[in-house]
Amino acid sequence: MHIYLLYAALIILIYFIIGFIIAQIKKDNSFADVMWGAGFIVLTIGLYLIRQLGGEAMINAHFVILIMTLVWGFRLTRFLFRRNRKVGEDARYIEMREKWGDKVRINAFFKVFMLQGLLQYVVAFAIIVAFAYPNEEPLPLANLALFLGSVVWLFGFIFEMVADQQMRNFKHRPEMEGRVLKRGLWQYSRHPNYFGEATLWWGLWIVVLGNAAFPFNLIAIIAPITITVLVRFISGVPLLERKMMNREEYQEYANHTSIFFPLPPKDKK
Repeated sequence: MHIYLLYAALIILIYFIIGFIIAQIKKDNSFADVMWGAGFIVLTIGLYLIRQLGGEAMINAHFVILIMTLVWGFRLTRFLFRRNRKVGEDARYIEMREKWGDKVRINAFFKVFMLQGLLQYVVAFAIIVAFAYPNEEPLPLANLALFLGSVVWLFGFIFEMVADQQMRNFKHRPEMEGRVLKRGLWQYSRHPNYFGEATLWWGLWIVVLGNAAFPFNLIAIIAPITITVLVRFISGVPLLERKMMNREEYQEYANHTSIFFPLPPKDKK
């Protein structure tokens, strides 16, 4: 096992242990969600500094991945921190707290924070591979992968950012209370922000594909696959769909709008 795989595990472990302690002081286990984006920042900066201070060879992809992670992670952390500060502990975690009773701390440690850490390790695996197994003598297609991956990442990031801003603008209009957003990117996908999120991780993997050693660059595909499955089939889209499908207007919207991948709206009958 490459030492960087252990470095990454140690960074994530320490990070989430500290987060767990803070959450217990705050009595708010949904703080784990706030930690998600910042965790990638801490991990990537940590691996970058370890490699640089250790005098090991650096490649252009390392700097690009660092910038990608900083930009994405800062935006997500800022958004989740502000939401958490306004509403307090999320209803899901309140339900868990009541269910776990006097064993809430031990359950929160393993079933919330350590599980979050494990997921972060898997989703960040492409980043870890880039630092553990870089092509110090890049293949001829390395620069092409760096360019294409950056373009895909930027597309996904902008797509997600625009979708989120359109939703915020919509919710800030009092007359739209209880209504469904069906304009902008939301006329092509019911969850364009999640589509953008998955896309940017595929872009990052493309960068790694051309700039990390075989076969680890291929194994790293587990990262974008994991985040795509999570947002599309487990924690993102399904939760919102169950919540929204009790609204008649949303049911009508769902009949002619793609659930995830942006597509032209179906003709209304």
